[in-house]
Amino acid sequence: MIVVDTGALVAAVLSADGDHRACVDLFASAHLGGEQLVVPSFVAREIATLDRRDFRVVRPRHVDAFTLLP
Repeated sequence: MIVVDTGALVAAVLSADGDHRACVDLFASAHLGGEQLVVPSFVAREIATLDRRDFRVVRPRHVDAFTLLP
């Protein structure tokens, strides 16, 4: 299990971020290795993802459902 804060998520999305490559590599290796990525509930209400299939089944405790973007 890897607990992820917003800094790593933002760095993975923004290619100009100095930690972009490290975060992309981390998330890619975690996914391939079967690790669970955990985002603290107080952080995420909206999730930008192309992986709608998996995120539709995630049931957060702090909101009725995540808002999936775009």
